[in-house]
Formats: sequence, structure tokens, C-alpha cells
Amino acid sequence: MAGLYRAMASMLIVSSITAAQSVASADRFTDSYGLDVGEQDGRCVFFLTDTGMSAAEVTTKLKRDGYDTSRGFEVLLTKTTPRKCGEVGRKAALRAGFKAVRVRLATDKDRWQRP
Repeated sequence: MAGLYRAMASMLIVSSITAAQSVASADRFTDSYGLDVGEQDGRCVFFLTDTGMSAAEVTTKLKRDGYDTSRGFEVLLTKTTPRKCGEVGRKAALRAGFKAVRVRLATDKDRWQRP
């Protein structure tokens, strides 16, 4: 009987840790950076600002300009953007030091609005 209690206690501890990690990860995306992704002539084009860049340029800019890598980083695709471009963008952010990186479809709320 004691073995059963130990096993259940261990499972409870593991599930609590997993739940806490996923909440912490979700919190990183409440104030995350966004990378818009497009495709032109079969090549992936990335936008942190209004200037298109390659994946290597994105990594360089993220490192050089002091982006806070403890925040989340979202690679934002459209319905027509090739999924491989999302993966290339994700790897560029990981190379820059970001830990919480996700790829998802952009919504209207993600689009920059002129003040």
C-alpha cells in the first residue's frame, strides 16, 4: 500500500511541474516579439520591421539590437506562406538565443496598425 502512495505522490509532483512549466511558457507569449513571414520568388522573406530580410539577417539583427531573449518569439504566417518558411524563421530565432519560440498563423490582431 505504501508503494502505491509513493507512486501516486510522484505522479502528482511530475504533473504539477509539467503544468507549471506550460503556464510559464504561455506567459512568455503575452508580450512576445513577432516576425512576419512572406515568400517571394520561392524564397522566404522575414519582417521584423518594414524591411524584408533573410533568416541570417534576422538572427544578426536580433543579436545586435539587444532583443530580450527571455520574452517569447512568434513566427507569424499567412495562409499562403509555405510552412518551411515558418520553420526557417523559428530556427533563426533559436540561433539568436530565444528559448520560447512558436510558429502560428497570424490573426488581424497581429497586424501593425498606424497610430
